[in-house]
Amino acid sequence: MNEVASPRRFGVAVAVAAGLAIAFSCWRYLDIMSSSPQSSFDDSYMFTRYAKHILGGYGHAWNAGGEQTYGITSLLYVLVITGLKWLTDYGDADLLRTTSSGIGLGALIVMVLTASRFTKTTALSGNQLLWAAIFIPITLQSGPFIYHALTGMDTMLAVFMHSVLIYVTLRMVELGTARALWPVVLASYLAFLTRPDSAIYAGLFPAAAILLLTDPTRRIGLLVKFWLALGAVILIDTGVKYAIFGIPIPLPTYAKMQGHYDDYAGLWRWNSVEFLFNFLGVALPFICILIGFAKRRRLSILLVFLVPAALTLASYFQVVQIMGYQGRFNLPSLPFFVIAAALCLDRFFLELKELPATLEVVSRIMAMFLALALVPLARDLLAPMHKDRLVRESPPTIAPQNPGNLPPVDYFDAVAGMAVVAVNAPEGSLFCMSEYGKLGSYAPDLDIFDPLGLHDPQTAREDFSATVLLERAPDLIWMPHTDYVGMRREILAAEKFQNDYDFYPAAFNYGVAIRKSGERSAKIRQLFAYAFFQCYPDIKLKPHLLTR
Repeated sequence: MNEVASPRRFGVAVAVAAGLAIAFSCWRYLDIMSSSPQSSFDDSYMFTRYAKHILGGYGHAWNAGGEQTYGITSLLYVLVITGLKWLTDYGDADLLRTTSSGIGLGALIVMVLTASRFTKTTALSGNQLLWAAIFIPITLQSGPFIYHALTGMDTMLAVFMHSVLIYVTLRMVELGTARALWPVVLASYLAFLTRPDSAIYAGLFPAAAILLLTDPTRRIGLLVKFWLALGAVILIDTGVKYAIFGIPIPLPTYAKMQGHYDDYAGLWRWNSVEFLFNFLGVALPFICILIGFAKRRRLSILLVFLVPAALTLASYFQVVQIMGYQGRFNLPSLPFFVIAAALCLDRFFLELKELPATLEVVSRIMAMFLALALVPLARDLLAPMHKDRLVRESPPTIAPQNPGNLPPVDYFDAVAGMAVVAVNAPEGSLFCMSEYGKLGSYAPDLDIFDPLGLHDPQTAREDFSATVLLERAPDLIWMPHTDYVGMRREILAAEKFQNDYDFYPAAFNYGVAIRKSGERSAKIRQLFAYAFFQCYPDIKLKPHLLTR
């Protein structure tokens, strides 16, 4: 009797411990999400600006009433935010944070369901509690995962869609039918629609699974059907985007190309080596499982999951990872490491007939400890080296003129100050600025000229032109970030800028220019003076005007 009861007690104890670990991790995660301040990721507010314009009947336009603009990378996330904006009365910050963190949890749930559904060992198959106890505490204690859950960006939607793609692909492998391909085609397309840089996963991962994991007699037929179906969907997608936007790729694609901006001093900020190691820190526990339990006879599983991951991660070294903090572009690869680890762990125990040789066990344990030790050491060595190289390749930042010795202000205080002007600007105003995320969302009716070209097709394709900017006669120019050395130099050198604008070169960190004789200039000048006083109490405005 006692012999029977002991295993039961042990099983109950394990289940209770697993439940407590899951509950604590989820409680901590939700507590962080609910108590965190507004997103520090200014770019996330671009999604709510587009959502407001869609709900206002303007379509996918950056400026209300303006041309349809493919200015946001993730069309699917725009649709998600738009739908939730219509269904709820959440403010922008709460909506973005709640959506991002909720989708992050959803991605983990899909990974748990995938591991429990497609493992075969008695102890692991169908054991959702066990997989949740492995995945959830490891992931929700990860700094980068929590960071991206808070940003309000499309990162977590990409993680979720990759998790779904893996699930439906493994289901297709299990069923081996042409009908099972259709969910795979749909998930591949939605992953691509979430982020175009998921194209390798969308096209290669299911294809590799078909070639290496399905019945050899059906592989070629399934592969041809998959590629024909996905190709047809992508062709239709391309045609629709051409018809609506005039281009099939997001405008930010141009900005991320190496050398797109003349004399760009911000290269050193986007350290692709550091961002890769940020991601590897999250994936490291699962990499250790792969080291400890992968077998040569299961090489096909590693190839299916890790070759697309390696190609995708390598591709990010070919672009400038602007706003790629904490491995933002890399993190969507996480599900491929998680599920590969789960399947290798499962197959190891499924095929275990006798205990491995002592030498093999010791070797694998040593390899796991080496990985745990070497990844941080490699990060500390290689990331600074790469940063030094980027610094050498970047032109020096040129500090704005500062005739009145105006002190710098916190970035978000500067944004809040300029938001006062933007929200209250007269109808028909046109502003130019590079820091327009939160500000643009809070003032959706304000027309904004984007000098970076992320939301302006002409600037994206033809590069920035001060002549084009000044021909549009913006009422206010909040000068581009000081990293855009060439852009700032071109504006400041333009004769029309010098003649037509009052310029406060150090105001709100980057400098503010107000058109002298526009019909809205008096009101905008009044709003600017008020915002200046709010941001710089007890400092007079006039001494900070550049006199020529």
